Amino acid sequence: MKLKEYIKKHKLTQRTMADKLGITVPYLCRLIHYGASPSRKLAVLIEEATNGEVNKEEAIFNEGKQNNG
Repeated sequence: MKLKEYIKKHKLTQRTMADKLGITVPYLCRLIHYGASPSRKLAVLIEEATNGEVNKEEAIFNEGKQNNG
C-alpha cells in the first residue's frame, strides 16, 4: 500500500501523519504527491508507524511520479 492510500484509508490528516513521522507537512507532500524518496531511516519509520501496511520498500520506491495522484 502507498502512504497516500494509508492516510486516506485511516482518515488521517497530513499534519497528523507528518507529526507521527517527525517530518514537515511540505516534505510529506513531496513524498505522497511528487514521488520523493525517503531515506532508509524514514522508510523504516513509515513502516513502523503504519504497522507494516506501507512497507519500507514501497516507501523507498515511491511511484508518485508515475501515478500522478
